[in-house]
Amino acid sequence: LAQRATTGRYDALLTSASLYLTRGQFNASLERVNTILADDPKNKEAKAMRARIEVAANDWGWWR
Repeated sequence: LAQRATTGRYDALLTSASLYLTRGQFNASLERVNTILADDPKNKEAKAMRARIEVAANDWGWWR
């Protein structure tokens, strides 16, 4: 049961991160992904989402 709850939480955070990413709200998106990575540093989906956020932010010139 705990595993299913954790999986559901991660799915909700990734969905939220994706929504924020499409709106160009990179900080909010990154916060959601970092929440997952704080609990599970090896989470492949969160790492992939973080990479997408970084690419999108660089395309917008956000990191500069």
